[in-house]
Amino acid sequence: MHNLTKAQFLALLALADGPLTHAGLIAAVRSLTGYRLKMRPSTAQSVLNKLASAELIKIDILPSYLWTNLRRGKTYEVTGRGRYELEKELVFYRALLRKAPRSMLY
Repeated sequence: MHNLTKAQFLALLALADGPLTHAGLIAAVRSLTGYRLKMRPSTAQSVLNKLASAELIKIDILPSYLWTNLRRGKTYEVTGRGRYELEKELVFYRALLRKAPRSMLY
């Protein structure tokens, strides 16, 4: 994967602290963005599917006795490759911010 979309970047960033459920990911992205961005459930699922296909995250199936209506038995976790791709994006954004005119940063 060469470039991550904003949604993919935010999902990986949210998952960097540890595994999350689908609903947990949506809540974490809202929190990360200061509640400025609301990721829809369908968007979150699409992002998770794409990240899993690229092997940037792995999907763990929980035992059925842990399932609830809100937690459908899956958690999502960043892989080593996912951490590598996330770090590449973070390096890119840090460099971009260093190049930004100072008047734009304050």
